Amino acid sequence: MTPKASPQRRPQRRQRGRPPVDAPRLDLVQVVAAGEAVLERAGWAGLSMRAVATRLAVDPMTLYRHVSSREALVIAIAAERCRALDVDQLRFRRGTTWQQRLKQVAGAYLRCIGGAPELVRALTASSDDARQIADRWLAIIAELLAETRARPALVRQVAHTVADLVHGSALAANGGETSALRRSLNLLIPGIEARLTVPRVE
Repeated sequence: MTPKASPQRRPQRRQRGRPPVDAPRLDLVQVVAAGEAVLERAGWAGLSMRAVATRLAVDPMTLYRHVSSREALVIAIAAERCRALDVDQLRFRRGTTWQQRLKQVAGAYLRCIGGAPELVRALTASSDDARQIADRWLAIIAELLAETRARPALVRQVAHTVADLVHGSALAANGGETSALRRSLNLLIPGIEARLTVPRVE
């Protein structure tokens, strides 16, 4: 009696967007790094979910586990670049005034986003991620102005105004010139100083 041949098993079709079992795990850090690599090679016009997926050798749908859209990817890139805005990492020289530190922080922010209108649009968008970055910026300015005992309302005003100056400089035709930003801050700082000398009404 001839043994019955076992039926051939059909290869299972991989569901779209799911990596194979033996594929390396992907995380947001890798996605952002791949996005930066695409930017370096192709610029903002070439940044797409498909281009990043190609760089990572994964199905484009896999990326949506980490970023919901191209706009979310841009926000993630902005957040990563803004990690440089850390008061402890900026290493202020001993004896610097809050005015000098404010200029240094603003310059660091400009270097993060200079020449990248896409990042400015992402940082000023109405989204939870953009608000988190804005809150971090506010905390940095509050720390810089702590010695002045400025009112919270004034701290918020300074944070928003300086951020607007940086964003405007980043959108300028020269791609963000630090000297122009410093000139603007030189005009702004006396106004802040004047507000700090106004006696508080109890």
